[in-house]
Amino acid sequence: MATHQQDFGQQNYGTHFALPLEMPWICRETPHRNYLRIWLPSSDGVTLPPKPEASQTTLSVFYFSDAHGKHLSLSDPEACRLASLAKFRESEAGDSLLLNGGDDFGGGEPWDLFMEKEGPVPNPLYEYLNAYGVDAICPGNHDLDWGIESLVEKAPRDFPLFIASNLTTSSPLNRVTHDIVLFDFLDKRVAVLGLANTNHIPDPYSDFVDPAKALGNRIADAQSLANIVVVLSHNGTTYDKALLDQLPPGVLLCGAHTHQLIPSIEKSPQTTNYIQAGLGLSVYNKAVWSVSNRWTCSTIPISKFQTSTISQAETNMVAAANQLILAAGEIDVQVEKLQEEDPWTDRYRGQSSTLNWVCDQISASLPPARDNARLIAIGCAFMGNRRLNGSLSKAEWYQLFPYGDQLYKATIPWCLLPRILELNTRRVLEPPGYRDDIGILHFDGKLSYEVELSQDSPKLMRAAYKDMDFHPNQFDTLELYTHSYVASGAGGYSNLFQSAGLDFPSFKVAGPSIRETLWKQAKEHGVQIPPSSQKRFTFLSTD
Repeated sequence: MATHQQDFGQQNYGTHFALPLEMPWICRETPHRNYLRIWLPSSDGVTLPPKPEASQTTLSVFYFSDAHGKHLSLSDPEACRLASLAKFRESEAGDSLLLNGGDDFGGGEPWDLFMEKEGPVPNPLYEYLNAYGVDAICPGNHDLDWGIESLVEKAPRDFPLFIASNLTTSSPLNRVTHDIVLFDFLDKRVAVLGLANTNHIPDPYSDFVDPAKALGNRIADAQSLANIVVVLSHNGTTYDKALLDQLPPGVLLCGAHTHQLIPSIEKSPQTTNYIQAGLGLSVYNKAVWSVSNRWTCSTIPISKFQTSTISQAETNMVAAANQLILAAGEIDVQVEKLQEEDPWTDRYRGQSSTLNWVCDQISASLPPARDNARLIAIGCAFMGNRRLNGSLSKAEWYQLFPYGDQLYKATIPWCLLPRILELNTRRVLEPPGYRDDIGILHFDGKLSYEVELSQDSPKLMRAAYKDMDFHPNQFDTLELYTHSYVASGAGGYSNLFQSAGLDFPSFKVAGPSIRETLWKQAKEHGVQIPPSSQKRFTFLSTD
């Protein structure tokens, strides 16, 4: 099967080196796009012609991110948000690009089903994005929920182009991404770079380098190659604001990951702009460049545009999704929740019978541990905000468990468990905040513990493993199994382990998608989630 590299002759030079200006480039004419041609770095190409002298014409960049499957409704495919954006772009005369900051998947929408399919088959969602003119994507962390190899198999073979400028030379993602893409219009050339996010990748160093370092290696050359430079970054607002300080005048930084609406942040002097529109395709950014190398930025709501006819791409995607849902069948789910359980609103602080069930099911799926202890620890950002009972299709199951997280394992000293439990409890005291201490770890039924809460220092009063009181020499090591969010250190979990006196553990892939594992078990046994018969953890307040 042809790969992106074979299609375009692309060869990623890796981020260890600055882009050589004399490197060869592959030219591809684009008669059906808004621009004349694209240039892609290649090991076998031609010399890049000089950039044109920019005239008085403008360039419009339309931008969105973090759609998380909300591109299209399965029940009402005519209510198409991308059709609205494409219609508006078409009505705006002049040169333009439509760019996507990533995270098209994750969040429980049925298009995730395509990522679960085995084999190297491009995901139909990318065909759909191409049909509405999306030119390029910087992959987000949730696009990697199924692993790097899976995204390589499901990546588009044509447009939209994948751009990631912070890959190592050994990363498999090089087969489907580009360091940089140059878009040639009649009187201007635009360079687009991408800074991928390493969240959900517990060992990112084999595939990624630091985005800031990669940008430093690229930005000067990008400006020498093109009249206009746009950088897509899926690293969050805090990180991106720091990036602004190293950007030269005239660069547009398009952010993602933190699900915010930012019309524009301007660096002084007001020549470098930061925008973000990560609200599930309900709004998008429009940034207009002028020959004075200034950007004028705004946000525009996206209506659910009622199309007069459904495009072939929509028809294909809806039909394929419905076929997968029908083939998967249904399961019976009965959830008797504790009265106080509301993991979404309390940010997973409290007893969660559903999360307890998840931990126990994962534990049951593993072979017996031999000479050491084993615990399953599931943290926040695993369950969705839907509470579903009864007969569920696989699409509805995805709403209950919206993330296709893989199972990861690390081995840590057993004697550190008490400190980890104390620090885990301290997270209950923290106010909910975005991606910072937003939940606690829930363990499987082999562990129960009691912690005295105080504002100064939580103290472990009692812990029992398999109904035996904790002893520091009970085991040498603990096998800790968890999901991608915790394994990558997101949500403050890296700080938790480090505060316990442990370098952040090196988690390794230990199993397939947890959501798929649970689904297979549910197909065989059904799902019966009673209220917890006993509290696995007790917080004793001294206040």
